[in-house]
Amino acid sequence: MAKQLVNIGSAPNDGTGDPLRQAMDKINDNVNEIYSAVGDGTDLTVLINAAGEIEALGEANKISFWYEDYGDLPNAVLNQGALAYVENNAAVYYSLGSQGWRKLLSDNSNNDIIGYTDSLPTYPNVGGGGSGGGTSNTFSTFAIAGEDPIVADTTTDTITFAAGNNITLTANAATDTITIEASGSSGGNANNAFGTVRVAGSDDVVADATGDILNVANGAGIEISTNASNDTLIISATGGGGGTIPTRMERNVTAANIADGTTSYQVINGFKGYALLKIEVSQAAWVRLYTDIASRTADASRSQLQDPAPDSGVIAEVVTAGNETIVLSPGVFGFSNESTPSTNIPLAITNNTGGLASITVTLTLIQLES
Repeated sequence: MAKQLVNIGSAPNDGTGDPLRQAMDKINDNVNEIYSAVGDGTDLTVLINAAGEIEALGEANKISFWYEDYGDLPNAVLNQGALAYVENNAAVYYSLGSQGWRKLLSDNSNNDIIGYTDSLPTYPNVGGGGSGGGTSNTFSTFAIAGEDPIVADTTTDTITFAAGNNITLTANAATDTITIEASGSSGGNANNAFGTVRVAGSDDVVADATGDILNVANGAGIEISTNASNDTLIISATGGGGGTIPTRMERNVTAANIADGTTSYQVINGFKGYALLKIEVSQAAWVRLYTDIASRTADASRSQLQDPAPDSGVIAEVVTAGNETIVLSPGVFGFSNESTPSTNIPLAITNNTGGLASITVTLTLIQLES
């Protein structure tokens, strides 16, 4: 029966409402329907007992807690002690609060306790401390080779990362990222370096900081030079005092990405005085070697087909059509004419390839001066 409303009229005693008998009849019909629905027609069924528990003894009743999937189960913490049936698993679960939902064993034993065949798998907690349902796959143990494992004591336990020596830890809560970086690194890459330099019979040289600099000094009869382009430290005997005969050596430099027809000005770390035996050029180019920077600057306007003037400071020049090695026969004597003689050999490299190119010039030298 649909609910019957009593017409009370538009205003008190305006004569537009239900007559009194008709109104009371509607009220009786509504009450009778309630007593029939939740009672026996005469008395109501008591659903909540004195202890506040749902109870309907001796009555045909059903309270359903039905969910389609395991992931649909509600927050376990907020529903501790609740029972729930999951349709797709055909299983009943109960909430252990912060320990999540647990599956009840199914009895497939035909009343024989020995015949229990259903296993008790470990199910992940559902919404243990969250705001809704769903599963949460987490690691309960962290294992590190050679170390004791770290085991979570509770489902809400926290693992703490600590930085060791030369390690920096940073966390980004927005991206859920922990960054582990070696301290003193550049661009995120760890630097492998020696903190101590040890020479037999001498005191150790120990770096004071990650950016400390080791100075290398030459002793008697030793020449030390560097090539920054290929990160090379060159230690050579000067040939003096001990009667050591110098051997021929190669020195090179690369001019990167030279446009066609343009000149790149470079220096090769060689010797203050030297014999020049060969010039190897990796591409078509016009290459000139000088005694000093000033001579190279003064010669900058000379064309390739024009010979250098006498005493212009040009030691040698070659023109190559590709990757060629020019043998200088007889050999050429070269030297530094700077106010303070230097091991740097100034040179000019003009690109003749017809396009953008990187050109390497390699000199074969014999040291003549310490």
